[in-house]
Amino acid sequence: MNAVSSTQNRNGKDSHAPDEARAAHDRKKLADMCRFLGEQFVGKKPRRQPSLDSLEQSADEHYLPPRVRQTLDRILAGDSEKQIALRLGISRHTVHVYIKTLYRRYAVSSRGELVARVIGTYDSKH
Repeated sequence: MNAVSSTQNRNGKDSHAPDEARAAHDRKKLADMCRFLGEQFVGKKPRRQPSLDSLEQSADEHYLPPRVRQTLDRILAGDSEKQIALRLGISRHTVHVYIKTLYRRYAVSSRGELVARVIGTYDSKH
């Protein structure tokens, strides 16, 4: 049998002491972190509630943000993406994003379907 027991190192010190010290240190760091996070959320005001106007707008299925609405108006007038961008003073990429938004909103996949849906002649069951 060894002259040194399994819990003591050659100097006679407990070999588990460093592990226990590290665990105690980790517990203290965790407690400090929890205290810090708790302080971050205690006393915080709740998020601002949406205004009645914004709720009414979001509830209105026909509501579109102004620039998206302007883009739709230009599509209905027959303008291309490039023409819309020039007329509204925005990039072609932004126009493309607005058009994708309109496609999603009206559940269509082409400009023709979009125009037909908006003017009321589109049958989604075809």
